[in-house]
Amino acid sequence: MRAPNVLAIGALLTLLCFGGAAGQAAGSARECCRELLSPAGARALALGDAVGARPNFAAVLANPALVARLRDDMIIVHTYENPAYESTAFSLLIQSDVIGVLGLTYNLMNVAEIPATDPQGNETGILKFTNHTLTATYATDLSGGLSGGLSYQLFHVRQDCRGFCNAVESLTGTTHLVDAGLHYSPTFVRDLELGASVLHLGFPLQVKNAEQAAPTPSRFRLAAAHEVLQHVRADSVVKLWIATDALIPFADPGGTSLNVGAELSLAELVFVWGGYSGGGVLPESAGIGVGLEYNRFSLAVARAFVNTTLGDADPFQLSFGIRF
Repeated sequence: MRAPNVLAIGALLTLLCFGGAAGQAAGSARECCRELLSPAGARALALGDAVGARPNFAAVLANPALVARLRDDMIIVHTYENPAYESTAFSLLIQSDVIGVLGLTYNLMNVAEIPATDPQGNETGILKFTNHTLTATYATDLSGGLSGGLSYQLFHVRQDCRGFCNAVESLTGTTHLVDAGLHYSPTFVRDLELGASVLHLGFPLQVKNAEQAAPTPSRFRLAAAHEVLQHVRADSVVKLWIATDALIPFADPGGTSLNVGAELSLAELVFVWGGYSGGGVLPESAGIGVGLEYNRFSLAVARAFVNTTLGDADPFQLSFGIRF
Protein backbone atom coordinates (compact mmCIF):
# COMPACT_ATOMS: atom_id res chain seq x y z
CA MET A 1 0.00 0.00 0.00
CA ARG A 2 1.24 3.49 -0.79
CA ALA A 3 1.60 6.20 1.83
CA PRO A 4 -0.71 9.08 0.85
CA ASN A 5 -0.78 10.58 4.35
CA VAL A 6 3.00 11.04 4.40
CA LEU A 7 2.94 12.73 0.98
CA ALA A 8 0.03 15.01 1.86
CA ILE A 9 1.62 16.10 5.13
CA GLY A 10 4.98 16.67 3.41
CA ALA A 11 3.39 18.79 0.68
CA LEU A 12 1.47 20.86 3.21
CA LEU A 13 4.58 21.50 5.31
CA THR A 14 6.52 22.45 2.21
CA LEU A 15 3.93 25.00 1.16
CA LEU A 16 3.65 26.47 4.66
CA CYS A 17 7.39 26.69 5.31
CA PHE A 18 8.57 27.91 1.93
CA GLY A 19 5.56 29.75 0.54
CA GLY A 20 5.57 32.73 2.86
CA ALA A 21 9.36 32.98 2.84
CA ALA A 22 9.52 32.97 -0.95
CA GLY A 23 6.90 35.68 -1.28
CA GLN A 24 8.63 37.90 1.30
CA ALA A 25 12.12 37.33 -0.07
CA ALA A 26 11.15 38.15 -3.64
CA GLY A 27 9.87 41.66 -2.98
CA SER A 28 10.69 43.90 -5.89
CA ALA A 29 14.09 42.30 -6.57
CA ARG A 30 14.88 40.85 -9.98
CA GLU A 31 14.28 37.11 -10.12
CA CYS A 32 17.07 34.69 -10.87
CA CYS A 33 16.85 31.42 -12.74
CA ARG A 34 14.01 32.49 -15.04
CA GLU A 35 15.03 29.74 -17.45
CA LEU A 36 13.15 27.43 -15.07
CA LEU A 37 9.94 28.98 -16.43
CA SER A 38 10.62 27.71 -19.95
CA PRO A 39 8.12 25.18 -21.36
CA ALA A 40 9.48 21.68 -20.72
CA GLY A 41 9.02 19.57 -23.83
CA ALA A 42 7.61 20.00 -27.32
CA ARG A 43 4.05 19.37 -26.15
CA ALA A 44 4.33 22.17 -23.58
CA LEU A 45 5.81 24.62 -26.09
CA ALA A 46 3.06 23.89 -28.64
CA LEU A 47 0.26 24.19 -26.05
CA GLY A 48 1.48 27.55 -24.82
CA ASP A 49 2.59 25.82 -21.59
CA ALA A 50 -1.04 25.04 -20.68
CA VAL A 51 0.01 21.62 -19.35
CA GLY A 52 -0.60 21.76 -15.61
CA ALA A 53 -3.83 19.71 -15.51
CA ARG A 54 -3.56 16.59 -17.70
CA PRO A 55 -1.43 13.59 -16.66
CA ASN A 56 1.51 13.27 -19.05
CA PHE A 57 5.03 11.90 -18.78
CA ALA A 58 6.48 15.16 -20.12
CA ALA A 59 4.66 17.47 -17.66
CA VAL A 60 6.65 16.56 -14.55
CA LEU A 61 8.23 20.04 -14.33
CA ALA A 62 4.84 21.80 -14.60
CA ASN A 63 3.18 19.76 -11.85
CA PRO A 64 4.98 16.82 -10.21
CA ALA A 65 1.64 15.10 -9.51
CA LEU A 66 0.96 14.56 -13.22
CA VAL A 67 3.18 11.49 -13.51
CA ALA A 68 1.48 9.60 -10.67
CA ARG A 69 -0.65 7.54 -13.06
CA LEU A 70 2.18 6.26 -15.22
CA ARG A 71 2.15 2.50 -15.65
CA ASP A 72 5.46 2.16 -17.51
CA ASP A 73 9.04 3.18 -16.86
CA MET A 74 10.21 5.89 -19.27
CA ILE A 75 13.20 7.78 -20.58
CA ILE A 76 12.49 11.21 -22.12
CA VAL A 77 14.85 13.57 -23.93
CA HIS A 78 14.04 17.22 -24.72
CA THR A 79 16.12 19.60 -26.82
CA TYR A 80 15.18 23.27 -26.75
CA GLU A 81 16.43 26.23 -28.77
CA ASN A 82 15.44 29.88 -28.55
CA PRO A 83 17.17 33.19 -29.31
CA ALA A 84 18.51 33.44 -25.74
CA TYR A 85 19.91 29.97 -25.02
CA GLU A 86 19.87 26.24 -25.81
CA SER A 87 19.11 23.37 -23.45
CA THR A 88 19.00 19.59 -23.35
CA ALA A 89 17.06 17.69 -20.68
CA PHE A 90 17.02 13.99 -19.77
CA SER A 91 14.30 12.43 -17.59
CA LEU A 92 14.06 8.95 -16.10
CA LEU A 93 10.71 7.90 -14.59
CA ILE A 94 10.37 4.64 -12.67
CA GLN A 95 6.92 3.30 -11.73
CA SER A 96 6.29 1.10 -8.71
CA ASP A 97 2.95 -0.42 -7.71
CA VAL A 98 4.10 -0.20 -4.10
CA ILE A 99 5.37 3.35 -3.62
CA GLY A 100 4.38 5.31 -6.74
CA VAL A 101 6.53 7.03 -9.38
CA LEU A 102 10.12 8.18 -8.91
CA GLY A 103 11.74 10.57 -11.35
CA LEU A 104 15.13 12.14 -12.01
CA THR A 105 15.65 14.98 -14.51
CA TYR A 106 18.86 16.74 -15.54
CA ASN A 107 18.76 19.89 -17.65
CA LEU A 108 21.85 21.55 -19.15
CA MET A 109 21.36 25.11 -20.43
CA ASN A 110 24.01 26.74 -22.60
CA VAL A 111 23.19 30.38 -21.96
CA ALA A 112 25.99 32.20 -23.81
CA GLU A 113 29.56 32.10 -25.11
CA ILE A 114 31.32 35.47 -25.33
CA PRO A 115 34.78 35.97 -26.90
CA ALA A 116 37.40 37.59 -24.65
CA THR A 117 39.89 39.87 -26.39
CA ASP A 118 43.12 41.69 -25.57
CA PRO A 119 43.52 45.50 -25.96
CA GLN A 120 44.38 45.00 -29.63
CA GLY A 121 41.13 43.14 -30.28
CA ASN A 122 42.67 39.69 -30.64
CA GLU A 123 40.59 36.83 -29.27
CA THR A 124 42.30 35.27 -26.24
CA GLY A 125 39.60 33.08 -24.76
CA ILE A 126 35.92 32.29 -24.39
CA LEU A 127 33.62 33.18 -21.50
CA LYS A 128 31.00 30.45 -21.18
CA PHE A 129 27.79 30.72 -19.15
CA THR A 130 25.88 27.53 -18.28
CA ASN A 131 23.05 26.52 -15.95
CA HIS A 132 22.58 23.02 -14.53
CA THR A 133 19.34 21.77 -12.95
CA LEU A 134 18.89 18.41 -11.26
CA THR A 135 15.33 17.51 -10.25
CA ALA A 136 14.22 14.54 -8.13
CA THR A 137 10.47 13.79 -8.16
CA TYR A 138 8.08 11.58 -6.23
CA ALA A 139 4.39 11.21 -7.16
CA THR A 140 1.61 8.84 -6.12
CA ASP A 141 -2.13 8.31 -6.30
CA LEU A 142 -3.88 9.36 -3.11
CA SER A 143 -7.58 8.50 -3.23
CA GLY A 144 -10.83 9.39 -4.98
CA GLY A 145 -9.18 10.62 -8.19
CA LEU A 146 -6.59 12.71 -6.32
CA SER A 147 -2.84 12.48 -6.93
CA GLY A 148 0.06 14.32 -5.35
CA GLY A 149 3.72 14.96 -6.10
CA LEU A 150 6.86 16.61 -4.75
CA SER A 151 10.08 17.66 -6.48
CA TYR A 152 13.42 18.84 -5.16
CA GLN A 153 15.58 20.93 -7.52
CA LEU A 154 19.27 21.74 -7.35
CA PHE A 155 20.05 24.76 -9.57
CA HIS A 156 23.68 25.62 -10.33
CA VAL A 157 24.94 28.51 -12.49
CA ARG A 158 28.53 28.76 -13.79
CA GLN A 159 30.67 31.36 -15.53
CA ASP A 160 33.89 29.76 -16.83
CA CYS A 161 36.78 30.88 -18.98
CA ARG A 162 38.52 28.83 -21.66
CA GLY A 163 41.88 30.39 -22.45
CA PHE A 164 42.74 33.88 -21.13
CA CYS A 165 39.90 36.25 -20.21
CA ASN A 166 41.70 39.37 -18.99
CA ALA A 167 41.51 38.52 -15.29
CA VAL A 168 37.77 37.84 -15.42
CA GLU A 169 37.15 35.48 -12.51
CA SER A 170 35.12 32.29 -12.70
CA LEU A 171 31.85 32.55 -10.80
CA THR A 172 29.43 29.92 -9.53
CA GLY A 173 26.18 29.94 -7.61
CA THR A 174 23.86 27.26 -6.26
CA THR A 175 20.37 27.28 -4.83
CA HIS A 176 17.80 24.70 -3.74
CA LEU A 177 14.13 24.70 -4.75
CA VAL A 178 10.97 22.71 -4.10
CA ASP A 179 7.87 22.02 -6.26
CA ALA A 180 4.63 20.56 -4.89
CA GLY A 181 1.49 19.67 -6.85
CA LEU A 182 -1.94 18.08 -6.79
CA HIS A 183 -4.02 16.60 -9.59
CA TYR A 184 -7.73 15.79 -9.41
CA SER A 185 -10.07 13.97 -11.80
CA PRO A 186 -13.65 14.51 -10.56
CA THR A 187 -15.77 11.36 -10.79
CA PHE A 188 -18.92 13.43 -11.24
CA VAL A 189 -17.73 15.21 -14.44
CA ARG A 190 -16.52 13.20 -17.39
CA ASP A 191 -13.11 14.07 -18.87
CA LEU A 192 -12.37 17.02 -16.61
CA GLU A 193 -8.85 17.36 -15.21
CA LEU A 194 -7.77 19.87 -12.56
CA GLY A 195 -4.29 20.72 -11.34
CA ALA A 196 -2.64 23.00 -8.79
CA SER A 197 1.06 23.37 -8.09
CA VAL A 198 3.54 25.63 -6.36
CA LEU A 199 6.78 25.89 -8.32
CA HIS A 200 10.36 27.03 -7.70
CA LEU A 201 10.09 27.83 -4.01
CA GLY A 202 13.61 28.22 -2.69
CA PHE A 203 16.50 30.23 -1.38
CA PRO A 204 17.81 33.31 -3.22
CA LEU A 205 20.66 32.57 -5.64
CA GLN A 206 23.93 34.09 -4.43
CA VAL A 207 26.77 34.38 -6.94
CA LYS A 208 28.96 37.18 -5.54
CA ASN A 209 27.58 38.24 -2.16
CA ALA A 210 24.39 38.25 -0.10
CA GLU A 211 23.48 41.79 -1.18
CA GLN A 212 23.34 40.67 -4.81
CA ALA A 213 21.37 37.46 -4.14
CA ALA A 214 18.30 37.17 -6.37
CA PRO A 215 15.03 35.42 -5.43
CA THR A 216 13.83 32.35 -7.28
CA PRO A 217 10.92 32.67 -9.77
CA SER A 218 8.25 31.24 -7.46
CA ARG A 219 4.91 30.63 -9.15
CA PHE A 220 1.50 29.29 -8.19
CA ARG A 221 -0.11 27.40 -11.08
CA LEU A 222 -3.83 26.72 -11.40
CA ALA A 223 -4.88 24.56 -14.36
CA ALA A 224 -7.92 22.89 -15.91
CA ALA A 225 -8.55 20.79 -19.04
CA HIS A 226 -11.73 19.38 -20.56
CA GLU A 227 -12.50 17.15 -23.55
CA VAL A 228 -15.18 19.04 -25.51
CA LEU A 229 -16.08 16.75 -28.44
CA GLN A 230 -18.01 14.46 -26.09
CA HIS A 231 -20.74 17.11 -26.04
CA VAL A 232 -21.33 16.93 -29.80
CA ARG A 233 -20.43 13.35 -30.79
CA ALA A 234 -20.05 9.97 -29.15
CA ASP A 235 -16.63 9.14 -30.57
CA SER A 236 -13.73 7.83 -28.55
CA VAL A 237 -11.33 7.91 -31.52
CA VAL A 238 -11.16 11.66 -32.10
CA LYS A 239 -10.77 13.89 -29.04
CA LEU A 240 -10.33 17.60 -28.55
CA TRP A 241 -8.97 18.82 -25.24
CA ILE A 242 -9.06 22.50 -24.28
CA ALA A 243 -6.70 23.49 -21.49
CA THR A 244 -5.91 26.68 -19.60
CA ASP A 245 -3.29 27.52 -16.97
CA ALA A 246 -2.84 30.60 -14.81
CA LEU A 247 0.70 31.30 -13.51
CA ILE A 248 0.68 33.65 -10.53
CA PRO A 249 4.02 35.15 -9.35
CA PHE A 250 4.40 35.08 -5.57
CA ALA A 251 6.07 38.50 -5.58
CA ASP A 252 3.56 40.15 -7.93
CA PRO A 253 0.08 38.54 -8.12
CA GLY A 254 -0.92 41.29 -10.53
CA GLY A 255 1.58 39.91 -13.02
CA THR A 256 -0.45 36.72 -13.58
CA SER A 257 -0.08 35.22 -17.06
CA LEU A 258 -2.74 33.07 -18.73
CA ASN A 259 -1.93 30.20 -21.09
CA VAL A 260 -4.46 28.48 -23.36
CA GLY A 261 -3.99 25.35 -25.48
CA ALA A 262 -5.88 22.84 -27.61
CA GLU A 263 -4.98 19.20 -28.35
CA LEU A 264 -6.60 17.20 -31.14
CA SER A 265 -5.84 13.48 -30.96
CA LEU A 266 -6.62 10.57 -33.28
CA ALA A 267 -6.87 7.19 -31.55
CA GLU A 268 -4.27 8.40 -29.03
CA LEU A 269 -1.65 7.89 -31.75
CA VAL A 270 -1.41 11.19 -33.63
CA PHE A 271 -1.60 14.55 -31.90
CA VAL A 272 -1.90 18.12 -33.18
CA TRP A 273 -1.36 20.99 -30.75
CA GLY A 274 -1.85 24.73 -30.75
CA GLY A 275 -1.67 27.26 -27.96
CA TYR A 276 -1.04 30.75 -26.70
CA SER A 277 1.23 31.76 -23.82
CA GLY A 278 0.65 34.97 -21.91
CA GLY A 279 4.34 35.30 -21.02
CA GLY A 280 7.15 33.60 -19.14
CA VAL A 281 10.82 33.70 -20.02
CA LEU A 282 9.94 35.13 -23.44
CA PRO A 283 7.16 37.58 -24.34
CA GLU A 284 3.67 36.49 -25.38
CA SER A 285 3.78 33.79 -28.04
CA ALA A 286 1.72 31.35 -30.08
CA GLY A 287 2.76 27.74 -30.52
CA ILE A 288 2.05 24.79 -32.82
CA GLY A 289 3.26 21.20 -32.80
CA VAL A 290 2.61 17.59 -33.70
CA GLY A 291 3.22 14.33 -31.86
CA LEU A 292 3.21 10.62 -32.54
CA GLU A 293 2.94 7.73 -30.09
CA TYR A 294 3.50 4.28 -31.47
CA ASN A 295 4.13 1.12 -29.49
CA ARG A 296 6.67 2.16 -26.86
CA PHE A 297 7.94 5.27 -28.64
CA SER A 298 6.90 8.92 -28.49
CA LEU A 299 8.08 11.73 -30.75
CA ALA A 300 7.01 15.38 -30.75
CA VAL A 301 8.16 18.61 -32.41
CA ALA A 302 6.95 22.15 -31.78
CA ARG A 303 7.69 25.75 -32.61
CA ALA A 304 6.60 28.96 -30.94
CA PHE A 305 6.22 32.31 -32.69
CA VAL A 306 7.44 35.17 -30.55
CA ASN A 307 7.57 38.90 -31.19
CA THR A 308 11.03 39.57 -29.75
CA THR A 309 14.07 41.68 -30.50
CA LEU A 310 16.44 38.85 -29.50
CA GLY A 311 16.59 37.60 -33.07
CA ASP A 312 14.49 36.02 -35.77
CA ALA A 313 14.96 32.42 -34.58
CA ASP A 314 11.70 31.35 -32.92
CA PRO A 315 11.84 28.80 -30.07
CA PHE A 316 11.95 25.20 -31.28
CA GLN A 317 11.68 22.01 -29.25
CA LEU A 318 12.06 18.31 -29.99
CA SER A 319 11.05 15.54 -27.55
CA PHE A 320 11.61 11.81 -27.69
CA GLY A 321 10.45 9.19 -25.20
CA ILE A 322 10.65 5.43 -24.84
CA ARG A 323 8.76 3.14 -22.46
CA PHE A 324 10.39 0.02 -21.12
